[in-house]
Amino acid sequence: MLTPGTRIGGLLIHELLGKGGMGEVYRAEQLALKRPVAVKRIAGRLLDSAEALVRFEREAQCIAKVQSVHVVQVHDFGRFADETGEMHCLLVMELIDGGISLRHVMSAPLAWRDASSLALQAAEGLAAAAEFGVVHRDIKPENIMLTRKGVAKLVDFGLARLTGSAASTDAPLGTPNYMSPEACQGLTVDGRGDLYSLGCTWYHLISGRPPFIAETTYALLRHHIETAPIELRTLVPEVPAPIAELVHACLRKSPAERPASALALV
Repeated sequence: MLTPGTRIGGLLIHELLGKGGMGEVYRAEQLALKRPVAVKRIAGRLLDSAEALVRFEREAQCIAKVQSVHVVQVHDFGRFADETGEMHCLLVMELIDGGISLRHVMSAPLAWRDASSLALQAAEGLAAAAEFGVVHRDIKPENIMLTRKGVAKLVDFGLARLTGSAASTDAPLGTPNYMSPEACQGLTVDGRGDLYSLGCTWYHLISGRPPFIAETTYALLRHHIETAPIELRTLVPEVPAPIAELVHACLRKSPAERPASALALV
């Protein structure tokens, strides 16, 4: 881990913001430009993992291609030595002002207007990513950040890939509550898979629950593949029919029956 006060790669580390299996995220300052940034560091134990490094590099490349107010921006990427000479692999990104994930505003269902505004902002981010052939593959509330001014931004492109790039399709990728039927089966996921995951998130924001609930991951994946979700207006009658229809269009089992792209939502 990096300690507050560490200088590395033209950065001054201020504080740890969070950590997970792949590494940590820090608040820092980019000294030459005197601007606050977020710094994602790959865990030291993964520096010898070719797969982890490729995934980290792919995340940087995918984000760097996309220019949108609804996608976190990348400023730098590479391996840098700290003051002791130890090497670290860092991704330097936009620091989201007041950033909290949608997960933290979901203690209760959101008003359908607020939920739909956030979902459609996320769709704008997906549409911008699609222009550059980027498929996120892990859309969920935790990966949609909210700024202090209420702007939604997509983050964590760690599972993302570029359309046409080689990618393993023999194992499910994503988060079970929000995975598309094709992802659940280990099939290739394109932008329409992101729309399904967005539909799951949108449904959850409005209703206060994901489309499917099960006691085991396997049962949950089978629901995504085989089961129709409860009609949104059955759970929340005040949702206008056109909004409910749009959510359920995203949740259709066959990619061919969903909207053709995120652009169709916005």
